[in-house]
Amino acid sequence: MLDVIQKLVHFFLIAIFVFVLVVLFLSNPLMGIAVAVAAGLIFYKVKLATNTYNFFSKSNSGRTSIASTPCHGSELTKSKKSSYEIVIENSKDLEGRLAKVGATGKGLHEKTSSVSAMLAPELVKELRAVATIRNKLIHEEDFTLTQRELDDFEDLAYSAYKQLRDIPTLPKILAHHFTCSKCMKTDIAHITMKHAVPLFAQCQYCGEQLDLESEGFRSDTPPPPT
Repeated sequence: MLDVIQKLVHFFLIAIFVFVLVVLFLSNPLMGIAVAVAAGLIFYKVKLATNTYNFFSKSNSGRTSIASTPCHGSELTKSKKSSYEIVIENSKDLEGRLAKVGATGKGLHEKTSSVSAMLAPELVKELRAVATIRNKLIHEEDFTLTQRELDDFEDLAYSAYKQLRDIPTLPKILAHHFTCSKCMKTDIAHITMKHAVPLFAQCQYCGEQLDLESEGFRSDTPPPPT
């Protein structure tokens, strides 16, 4: 149905252009020739650009593009960026989403491990696969991804992101960023809770115990009646 509508729109636009061109030729032949030449050049440039950059159209015509799926701004979208940029950005998006559900750690593997007990085994497997590819691309000089492998990676990353998006995020207190005065690293703290009330927080890097008051931790949930 969409193809039919597109063809009708294209036909309508071409008909209007031809009509305008005929009017120009009748009223001002030189202007008509100039417009016709300019239109031809523009069409050639657009056609050339489409054939050059639309590398998904032939090899992956049956695949669903992440960009065509309603998503969240610029996150996890197929683009013309390098494979390195795509892998890094997708990995960071997943790390950010994991942090919102309570994950802690220095990388995607560690964050996945910290909440693996609450995640579906298949989701953990997908996150591990993304993390492995990310680490190989960064640390192994001869590691590269073919276009097909890059497409598979993006599909894998988006599948994991969709599943994480369905998991409720934690209260803001559990996603509170702070800078540890001992190791000077900034991240989310390990917070020990009891009945939804924070007892104490620790730096996830050096283990330094943090003062909930001075570090700005606050709970929106009142303590249960005793």
